[in-house]
Amino acid sequence: MDTGRKRELAEKVVDLTVMNRIRTSATMNGVPDPEMAEKHRLRMREEQTELYLKHYEPEQFVALLDFYNTNIGKSILESQKKVSDDMASGMRLVSGEVREGSTGNTFRHNQPYEKPENQD
Repeated sequence: MDTGRKRELAEKVVDLTVMNRIRTSATMNGVPDPEMAEKHRLRMREEQTELYLKHYEPEQFVALLDFYNTNIGKSILESQKKVSDDMASGMRLVSGEVREGSTGNTFRHNQPYEKPENQD
């Protein structure tokens, strides 16, 4: 299979599995900048495509695309999108807590997670 065809397959897989879950935003001086957000999205797409090209064979791309075209494959993509959306919401919350002067009790880099008391 030629390199161009492999790249095309990789881009399709990336678009289905990664890029449909990424929500980019960018601001310039606190003002939303859609052009910068689109450049960021395209750069992320290219970086993801390069990683997929490095680690997958063309036959794997074909198998993934075949799978994602089945009913169960489509439902898994939809579930992945929901998980990503929930994760993004959680990250915004954590990010806001850190930015707003967290005491470190909420976010501790490189420390094991400790379950808060009185929570199950």
